[in-house]
Amino acid sequence: MSALRTLYNGLRARLPAVFRRREVSGRDEVGNTYYRWFERQTDGSDRERREVDLGGKEFEPDLIPPEWNQWLRRTRVEPPSEEDIAKCVVFGELGFRGRCHSCGCACRSCP
Repeated sequence: MSALRTLYNGLRARLPAVFRRREVSGRDEVGNTYYRWFERQTDGSDRERREVDLGGKEFEPDLIPPEWNQWLRRTRVEPPSEEDIAKCVVFGELGFRGRCHSCGCACRSCP
């Protein structure tokens, strides 16, 4: 099953941008690119889809920063801003425990 999934993901990534209709929502410091697009449902409504392109790397949970992971899982409505990401890094470097006081995330950079 994983070989089929890898083949499918590889073919899907090579589709021309014309067919994808995705818009770039942002990029992170690791080199990942985040996309969003809308798909038409059977009832006529549009559903927002979100996706990350790891840039050819194999998936590992640590490759996606917590702020972007929240956006992908819809616990954050808008993509994280540069300020949100910088605040989480600063709080992590200062050694705060628990959640960031700035953006409310429980990120790995804030142990």
